[in-house]
Amino acid sequence: MASATKLKVAVVGTGMAGLATGYLLQQDELQRYSVTLFEKGDHISLDAASVTLMDELDGRCSRVDLPMRAFAGGFYRNLTAMYDYLGIRYHAKRFLYAFSDVADQSTRNDEEASPYFIHSSNNHRIFPIFPPGADAVAHLLETIIALACYFWSSLCCLLVEPSGDESYGAYLKRTRVPQYFSSRYLVPLMSSVATCSHEELLAFPASDLVAYLCPRLGADHFVVSHGIQDVVSVLLRGQDVRLSSEVLLVEPYGSRMRMVWSKGQGANQVEEDIFDRIVLAIDPRAVGKIYAPLRAIMSRIPTRVVESSVLQRADESTKLRVVEHDRSLKKNDTAEIDSQVADTLLLETNFTAPGYTEALHAVSCGAIVATSISGKSDELKVLHRAAFWRVLRTPESREIVNNIMRIRPAWPEKKQIDDRGKFSEWHNGDDGVWLAGGWCWDGMVLLEGCIVSAVRVVQDFGVRVPWNSELDD
Repeated sequence: MASATKLKVAVVGTGMAGLATGYLLQQDELQRYSVTLFEKGDHISLDAASVTLMDELDGRCSRVDLPMRAFAGGFYRNLTAMYDYLGIRYHAKRFLYAFSDVADQSTRNDEEASPYFIHSSNNHRIFPIFPPGADAVAHLLETIIALACYFWSSLCCLLVEPSGDESYGAYLKRTRVPQYFSSRYLVPLMSSVATCSHEELLAFPASDLVAYLCPRLGADHFVVSHGIQDVVSVLLRGQDVRLSSEVLLVEPYGSRMRMVWSKGQGANQVEEDIFDRIVLAIDPRAVGKIYAPLRAIMSRIPTRVVESSVLQRADESTKLRVVEHDRSLKKNDTAEIDSQVADTLLLETNFTAPGYTEALHAVSCGAIVATSISGKSDELKVLHRAAFWRVLRTPESREIVNNIMRIRPAWPEKKQIDDRGKFSEWHNGDDGVWLAGGWCWDGMVLLEGCIVSAVRVVQDFGVRVPWNSELDD
């Protein structure tokens, strides 16, 4: 039975967390909520950076997601449960990881970069892959060393639990994972996943990396078969969305909340409304900017800008150009899905402190998707470029988030303390405001966190989640 008077809910942000929250509230069996989604951009955030490319030689079109939305089996339990419930088609995807040492990124030429090691995801290639020009004996020895170290580090992940405030760097030292292996393989790979520098990754909570790596052992990687656009179209169905609406202020108004936003790209028209509940599905910077009670504490959660670009070599035989997206392309012109064909992911690492790894993903249409914190794309033709704010993790920011989300503390002896260099007394749901996003849980800032946080918000609202969700307190 529908509720006579619906509660007005504003969801700020249309990334995965915002869309999932809006969708779940819309599915409330008692129909208690009137939900409006607000997005400052002129496109839905989750798919805003993705691009459609046409090969001018044969007219074929391909949809390329930015950033890459691959997800690993085992870790993304709630994401895959949602996809299965929604009927989102996804398939296994194989990758070849090529590790390369680049001394000077400013003179990089991806065709000349010589990998020092090539690894197949989930070991779908049984025999070692020899990089071009590699000495057979030396590379075989490198392979044996890498496998032995990989076995040891995997064993440590399974058997050695990180302490509450232990960083990943400290954990690697405590478990005696050889630095040769961690610096050449583990850290470059995981920093490309987290899109941060090597120093920043080593400062992550060890629990994040262990919780991510353990379930993935032996698991396949997956991608949504026709791109993240399919997810957007399902989650957005029937929802009230206001694009080009940048929220400027959220503040108490009696027992409810007042929200002010600018309408249009010129930001010359300001509107406001009163809501019963507000969900801020945005990054910590944006939260602190519009919601005063969290301004100080949000400034202590580290973030950084990450650039993702679609590139094509000037001498590439395939001539690509960006075209206006048409969903009919999915049916007619998108390249045939082949889960047996492996994509190459070149991990080009600059080992000079603080150290960073740029991921170059060669996609099937002939383009290269580069994700980097350096912002360099020398000698490559940029077809499309997008920038994102990435939320980083530290043991301190972990405790800040866990305290806000009422997640059990990592080390119970620590007391909750005020904002003068300490923790906030504000908790999720106070004043009728909730936070959601990939950073609003105790784990890596990835799509799984978006779903977990969205599920927790709607459960606070008394809404039943229609798929089998698995939440760790």
